[in-house]
Amino acid sequence: TLAYEILSENGYPVEQNEEGEGSVQGLISLDKGTYRFQFTSGAKGQDFTLFRCMPEYIPEPHRYAVMELVTRINYRLAVGHFEMDLDDGDVRFVHRQLTEGNQPGCEVLLTLMRIGLHGVETWYPGIQRIVEDGWHPQAVLAEVDEATGQSLADHARFPSYRIN
Repeated sequence: TLAYEILSENGYPVEQNEEGEGSVQGLISLDKGTYRFQFTSGAKGQDFTLFRCMPEYIPEPHRYAVMELVTRINYRLAVGHFEMDLDDGDVRFVHRQLTEGNQPGCEVLLTLMRIGLHGVETWYPGIQRIVEDGWHPQAVLAEVDEATGQSLADHARFPSYRIN
């Protein structure tokens, strides 16, 4: 209920999932795609999961290249991660948080939503390059770095990226 109130009051088009208790979902259209999102609360509010899903499933012949890209992207991320279902090709950006029964505040939820939407908007075109044009995952990384004016070393300066 709290997630529904926070997200809807801040302009996210959400609806409560009648079948999934503690779940809200919706679609959001941004510049590069329309993304599904879902917020699910675990049993007794002990945890929550926030998913932002890519617009379409990855065709089977391209799944391993996308999996490589996702692995390379995840190495850079400090908050959240991408995951892909190898059976159906669903790619999503995920935040999972243990809350020990404390509901997440407005700022936390909105920040996680914003980080995830930025992630899918940044990387979705690269995934499309692999699927539609046969690009290699490292070429996608180089293109995104060039488009954003960053290099691998720069990612350490941004809260959604890390470098060891």
